[in-house]
Amino acid sequence: DSPALFAAMRTGLAEDDRPVLRRAAHTMKSTSSSLGALPLAARCRAIEAEALDGDATALAAGIDAAEAEYARASAALRAQVEDPPRP
Repeated sequence: DSPALFAAMRTGLAEDDRPVLRRAAHTMKSTSSSLGALPLAARCRAIEAEALDGDATALAAGIDAAEAEYARASAALRAQVEDPPRP
């Protein structure tokens, strides 16, 4: 559940629980990569890498950017399901 993963990232950051933040970013990275949402996967990979010792402000901006990319990817995937390309 993507909204729950973003919530976990934000909670992990707010509570300085970096393992929670890293795990949620890792899960989102893997899932988005499997679905072909590669820009989202790249953003989550960056968050995962920065989670161990990254600056909180930069991490918050990264999470914001990942959520925005999630909205774009989600809309694109929905459009493919609702109106698939015809041969």
